[in-house]
Amino acid sequence: KLYDVDLRLRPDGAKGLLVSTLQSFADYQKSRAWTWEHQALVRARCIAGSPRVAEAFERIRGDILGARRDPDELRRDIATMRQRMRGELDRSRGDAFDL
Repeated sequence: KLYDVDLRLRPDGAKGLLVSTLQSFADYQKSRAWTWEHQALVRARCIAGSPRVAEAFERIRGDILGARRDPDELRRDIATMRQRMRGELDRSRGDAFDL
């Protein structure tokens, strides 16, 4: 087993499709994704599969990460995420993650 994947964490939740088209992914990232999902894109990489799909993914990823953002909204989103993570840290092993 290489990775644990929480299948509930997909665009439409537990009832959503397990996979989506690149266009659906792009549309979701541009219009409905949360700040933490964009933060996850910072480290996202294609590690296997079609080079054509990998190139398309990298274009989408670059567009999303390079998009202008409202600094005040971004600051609020990050503060809220850190607060939620601290709450999770209180209920988990202390070494699960580092803030």
